[in-house]
Amino acid sequence: MKSGDEQIEKGQYYNALDQYEKAYKALKEKDIAIKIARTHFLLRDYARASNFLQSRSGQR
Repeated sequence: MKSGDEQIEKGQYYNALDQYEKAYKALKEKDIAIKIARTHFLLRDYARASNFLQSRSGQR
């Protein structure tokens, strides 16, 4: 996840999204899901950001 955070700092949102998605697939942690949604928002993909959070709102 650190790599994704570093990519965000560089403005490399697509690379960050890739890193976060890999981490989420392995760990299924809520904070990673939030970072994925935030990255979709930064990419101006508001529908995907909202849908991602809504689809995972029941997960712990």
